[in-house]
Amino acid sequence: MNKLSSELTEIRRELQAAAAAHDEQLKSIDGYSRELDSMQRERLAHVQQLRSLHASISSAEHSLKRAEQSRQREIARARSLADRYDGLLGRLNRLRLLSSLEPLPMLPESPAATSDCGDCVAAASAVFVSGSSSAE
Repeated sequence: MNKLSSELTEIRRELQAAAAAHDEQLKSIDGYSRELDSMQRERLAHVQQLRSLHASISSAEHSLKRAEQSRQREIARARSLADRYDGLLGRLNRLRLLSSLEPLPMLPESPAATSDCGDCVAAASAVFVSGSSSAE
């Protein structure tokens, strides 16, 4: 009976140790589960941030593209106006020469104007205004 009693005590200790180990494992699993949930929430937050950043970048790229297209249209318009101005100026200067008047100056060529027609409109306006005042 003593042997059974000591065996029973030994089994009870092993059961208690197993229960304690089980409780520790549950605590660890619970901790890992909370950490995993936290990391998944953080990942989702980062995914949202990346989506937002991607949308912002796309918007900025779209705005830049529209601005560049607008700039190209304005350059083409300025070149067209400069060509029209040169044509009209040529005709006007021929008439002025026939009338024994000084010819009006041509549009000034600037480095910006030859590379991408930078301030063609401003230059044309300045020459036109100064040319008009000398004709009067």
